[in-house]
Amino acid sequence: MFKKHLAMVLILALTLMAILTAGCAPTSVSTSHLNDSDLKIITSFLPIYIFTANLTAGIDGISLNNLAAPDVGCLHDYSLLPGDMVKLEEADIFIFNGAGMESYLNQLAELGNDMITIEASQGIELLPAAGNENNGHVWLSVPLAIRQVRNISAGLQQADPARKSQYQTNEVAYINRLEALDADFRNGLADLKHWDIITFHEAFPYLAREYGLTVAGVIEREPGSEPSASELAETIDLIKSKGISALFAEPQYSTRVAETIAAETGAKIYTLDPIVTGAADAATYEQKMRQNLAVLQEALGG
Repeated sequence: MFKKHLAMVLILALTLMAILTAGCAPTSVSTSHLNDSDLKIITSFLPIYIFTANLTAGIDGISLNNLAAPDVGCLHDYSLLPGDMVKLEEADIFIFNGAGMESYLNQLAELGNDMITIEASQGIELLPAAGNENNGHVWLSVPLAIRQVRNISAGLQQADPARKSQYQTNEVAYINRLEALDADFRNGLADLKHWDIITFHEAFPYLAREYGLTVAGVIEREPGSEPSASELAETIDLIKSKGISALFAEPQYSTRVAETIAAETGAKIYTLDPIVTGAADAATYEQKMRQNLAVLQEALGG
């Protein structure tokens, strides 16, 4: 595991000799073998991967991989596959969102390694969700995303003190970009004409709370759980009574129910992205959030 390799490197650096498993003592020591034994980091799903990718950018000796496939989406009903267990068995660090998002965490007890875990949402006050659960979509508030980045960075620095200064440098650079993104949201949404929104799932309460919007209604509390006829009628009545003109669907799911509501109310369907699927690229979070900002401005600014 990583901690054992790190201890060995420190001893080699101090003494300039070591006893290899074959019993041979080298006359000189090279640290190039670190590349043969990377620090293996696994993240749970896309937002956490993106945050970690920015924190580890340009740092040698780190292998970063994501557990869930790019098209998995939210992890409420996700169960670990045999291949996932193999990845986790080989991992030094597992970084996850927490807040109830990863329902499979109890399966980690089956692992026989001493893998370090880092919870990105630790210490964040959570909003309630349906069924007496917490809402785990904290990353859709940019300030809370910054909190998650800080949590991940602190965990990496504690687990891997040899690279502490590199994590700190990347943290500062990434948070500067996220703070600029947050400022764009605050400035861009300051003069909206409408503040009530109807969303497809319970993905956007943190975004709404952060930037002064009100989630007046949710079409489907959980993905795949279509509303009953009475719930559908209530949503239609709500939209008509409040004069809501925009419905916000998500690119990961069918818009069939939203289209039914739109036909009954005259509301227009827009797309907000919860950023649970997409390119595993360090810039994806910022790009998709800016797209969300543009959508909100278009839908609510008139």
